[in-house]
Amino acid sequence: MFRLITTVFALALSVSAAALPTVDSRGIFDATRTISSSRVVNTTVDAALAAVKDPKTLITLSPLVTGVKQDASDSSLYHITDMINILGIKIPTEYTAKFTFYDDGVDSDTNASGVHLINKWRVKSTPEGTQVSEEANLETNVLLVSFVEEQIRTSHGQLLDAMAGLLNKQQA
Repeated sequence: MFRLITTVFALALSVSAAALPTVDSRGIFDATRTISSSRVVNTTVDAALAAVKDPKTLITLSPLVTGVKQDASDSSLYHITDMINILGIKIPTEYTAKFTFYDDGVDSDTNASGVHLINKWRVKSTPEGTQVSEEANLETNVLLVSFVEEQIRTSHGQLLDAMAGLLNKQQA
């Protein structure tokens, strides 16, 4: 009986992910998360929009980024290198992000080795000041989702803090 169970389990593991049924074009082992964060900054809406709509600034404010290069044939596409810490080992990770600009902000569509992320950066005026917000829609393997979600929460929180510091400094 044990041999039959292990054989069935091994067979199940060997099935190609492409052959597995999908829901909404995602594999059954994919998970999604929405991560939202924002900061109120002491600056004008125009100054905040200028920062958000500058992909190189937006990318390099992330503490994980070690390199960024604009694509030679597509000015809205950027090639990015992050340094990810996994169990104390720093591992470089390369990926792409394509930017689409809107009146109130920018979206970036990021693809990184099994991680798909759509970030929606928006700027608006509030009674408290100018608000810069991000909504990140994450799709990745269920085994990676917690790790990736924590990386995004931490690094993008630091990115927003750095942006607030930069914009507040410019206003002073």
